[in-house]
Amino acid sequence: MKELSLISEDSGDNEDTNDSGDADGDEGADNDGSTGNDSGQTSSYPDGTLIKLPDNPKIYVIQDGEKKWISTPEVFEQLGYQWTAVTTVSKDTLGLIADYEDNLIRIRGDYKVYLVVNGIRRHIPNPAVFLGYGFDWNDVRDVESSVAEKYESAYLIKESGKDDVYFVNSAGARKLIPNMDIFNSYGDKMKDVQIVSAEEMISYPISRLIRLSSDNNVYFIKNSTKKLIPTPDVFVKYGFDWSHVVNINQAEFDFYQDDGTLE
Repeated sequence: MKELSLISEDSGDNEDTNDSGDADGDEGADNDGSTGNDSGQTSSYPDGTLIKLPDNPKIYVIQDGEKKWISTPEVFEQLGYQWTAVTTVSKDTLGLIADYEDNLIRIRGDYKVYLVVNGIRRHIPNPAVFLGYGFDWNDVRDVESSVAEKYESAYLIKESGKDDVYFVNSAGARKLIPNMDIFNSYGDKMKDVQIVSAEEMISYPISRLIRLSSDNNVYFIKNSTKKLIPTPDVFVKYGFDWSHVVNINQAEFDFYQDDGTLE
């Protein structure tokens, strides 16, 4: 389902959007664009050890002898870690352990800031979300596009503590994936789903517009039904956004029952 533009309904009728803009990171440091820790050293701590500095909330887990930042409390809890298991280490000790991957990055010449989690980069949609996670602009690393492109772009998200999984398209709109059978029909894996805060979730507008990837007809969906939008004039009449039209596969198209035509 990777580059399909899925965007559709939520479990309810919440169609409000948040157009608060992008996280631009202008306040960030002018980093050198290198990746990881230049020391290149591995840790003597066993894999799975949780470590942090005494005066900094950032928590890392040792993986393959390197430190991997656990970026948010949502991810920490999703992975089943316990707050009481965190070991405090000195700044010198932490600095000697190589970084497992980049954390916050921005491509040189661009304003977008990305969070890297498990080899997947996710665009932080706006400054409020960035700051809501407690991130620091000084931690944003400026990198060449070749560095950013080694990470796969995020396209699956779910809110912490909730079960619904959404596909996010290139326009930043989200589409609820109706059930696990549909999820599996795209060949996606749950390990690729990014866990986000409630604040980040509502920043992605919801669309209810779909199109079978092999057809030009556009449909309006609600719950488990679809209505054909017969003409561009009808599309415009309802104030729909063309960038929110989602290409879906046959399995998902068949899931929605026909409910006539939108007048």
